[in-house]
Amino acid sequence: MHDGARERVVAVSPRAAAHGVAPGQTLSAARALCSGLVALRLEPEADARLLARLAAALLRFTPDVCRERDPALRAGAAGLLLEVGRTAFHFGGEESLATQVTAACARAGFATQLGIADTPEAARVLARAGELAGDPEPRHAPRAGTGLFAALPWQALAPSVEVAAACRALGVRTIGELLQLPRAGLATRTSIAFVQQLQRLLGELEEPLERIAPPQFFDEELEFEAPVNDAGALLVAAQQLLTEAVEALAARGEAPLVAAFTFVPPGKAPPWSLDLAPSAPTRDVALLVTLLSHRLEHEQRQRRQAVALVEKVRLVVAKTVPLAAEQEALFAAGRDRGAERTAAALIDRLAMRLGREQVRGVEARCDPRPERAFGWRAAGAVATSAAQQPVAGARPFELAGAPQPCAVTCDERGQPLRAVRGPERITGGWWDGNDVERDYFEVELADGTRSWIFRDAAGAWFRHGAFS
Repeated sequence: MHDGARERVVAVSPRAAAHGVAPGQTLSAARALCSGLVALRLEPEADARLLARLAAALLRFTPDVCRERDPALRAGAAGLLLEVGRTAFHFGGEESLATQVTAACARAGFATQLGIADTPEAARVLARAGELAGDPEPRHAPRAGTGLFAALPWQALAPSVEVAAACRALGVRTIGELLQLPRAGLATRTSIAFVQQLQRLLGELEEPLERIAPPQFFDEELEFEAPVNDAGALLVAAQQLLTEAVEALAARGEAPLVAAFTFVPPGKAPPWSLDLAPSAPTRDVALLVTLLSHRLEHEQRQRRQAVALVEKVRLVVAKTVPLAAEQEALFAAGRDRGAERTAAALIDRLAMRLGREQVRGVEARCDPRPERAFGWRAAGAVATSAAQQPVAGARPFELAGAPQPCAVTCDERGQPLRAVRGPERITGGWWDGNDVERDYFEVELADGTRSWIFRDAAGAWFRHGAFS
């Protein structure tokens, strides 16, 4: 941070602290103490965006994710509070939940230090104590005010420079020793705010929390340290953004319907975009990255050149659909969901390589006329009408585009001599002016094959299809 014309240190790593670097020092003094010091400029707005993105990803574990309001975090650390008392059992208990939270943060590119306790301040103290001790494992206190806190160093309270100096002057070494001092005298030697912090640690004083509302849609970006034009680097950044988007949407029981990527080049060059629209809603990040890889390859072939330099990747997921877990019927045949996902992935890969308009699916339509009982739709498009109810009779796989006139020898009842099945009457079409009235028969021909024929209201015969 800047203090007039001087730059001051606001946060230090454990290794820098071991060399004597401390918050509040000028940057020049810190460099004098640690010759290999690497200084990163404080960017509060960027940090706030990163923290909000992480909070959205953690909403899958609990709806009560709270923005950290600890004044000690003015030193540049980022903190979130998760109320997990009501949801921990869904994830195997608090210890298991802590492991899953750590893994989710790692996937998003964050290192974490966790503390689990029954008050927010106690959880903070445990997390800081683990960091001071260099212990990455989460620390768990079943109750605030237990002997575990008494043995922790007072530095885990992250006091201000003035309060830290007062603690050294008092000669205390642990939080337990601080708690044994008279509150009034301690407030005089340190501050009222510090005593209130101890009260919040013990649960004697309530702490207001600010819960984070889930965003209406996902809109995040990643910026490279230096511009890149390697498709692999773009895919790594896209995978990180997709992982965060999927986890944020999973907390709401949704999946991306359209994911829009924008690649921003350096300087004033115009950005370029790619949209991902999988044929079926999915939260499979690997599949989405594969589809994006195909799109990038297609983009390179279209431009006949390598990917242009990119300094920033942005992902916007404004269109989502519900994707909740479905329970199978007890006595119904189970769906092969693995095959369904494999088929959807194949459709998406073909659409990426051949063009989405070249890959089509068939949908059933509510029309009794066989030639209008199905239609084509684009791969992944939603059906335009409700599915037709199953019909009683069999239908041939081969259906002629239009019925063809044919000659039929009938018996005395007026039915084909070699009829195997029929008649099946099909009527309809009055609603569009193409009303039909037909009697369908399945007949066996001399060569053993079977055809599907019908007689119309005028008595004429037509061949409409063939059975394989």
